[in-house]
Amino acid sequence: MPQIANTLILQRIASEGDFLPELDPDGNHVLSMHALHRQDTEVRSVWLVKLPGSDEPQRVTLSTPLAIWNEVSQTFVNFDA
Repeated sequence: MPQIANTLILQRIASEGDFLPELDPDGNHVLSMHALHRQDTEVRSVWLVKLPGSDEPQRVTLSTPLAIWNEVSQTFVNFDA
């Protein structure tokens, strides 16, 4: 089941080296895939994000330290279509 996060959460999990475009502050962003990475110290995740003024989602890949992922992933909301 897909999960969604708001813009503040997505900004929190983005690492310093990640490219994160300007996000719609009121947008919901859909987590499409995540997996442990770098000897289980990070989580690599792929998101479909909402950009300001666009109806087409953009795909973004983020790498997040495992401790931060564990902290914020509890705030994700399950998406029922």
